[in-house]
Amino acid sequence: MGWDGECDPEFCPPVGTSGEVKPTLIVFTKKWCPNCPLAKKVARKVADELGLMYKEVNIDDDILTALRYSVASTPSIVLAWNDDYDVLFRSEVPSEEELRASILQHKVVSGSTSTRSDGHAISP
Repeated sequence: MGWDGECDPEFCPPVGTSGEVKPTLIVFTKKWCPNCPLAKKVARKVADELGLMYKEVNIDDDILTALRYSVASTPSIVLAWNDDYDVLFRSEVPSEEELRASILQHKVVSGSTSTRSDGHAISP
């Protein structure tokens, strides 16, 4: 699950001043999704609290970006950083506490190295 670097620049995670990609919380939605407004609200609040970039992608309008992140259902919340990403929640709305804990276990916010749930190493 690496970042292929060939996405729509509007949805690519922003690159920091030292060349690293700033951690970005991405919420994938659809127009008819009844739980998406709450997912966006929770994700935006947690992203703001943790100093993450925040993006929303409507998969009806941009299915290619959704597929690049292995997302086919909504709402889905993805944490993207450097050349990697992890789908944190699929088809569910986490509480603020659950989302915060899921993000912090990746340790991309604090600048330390950790591993994803699938065992791959991640470096901020």
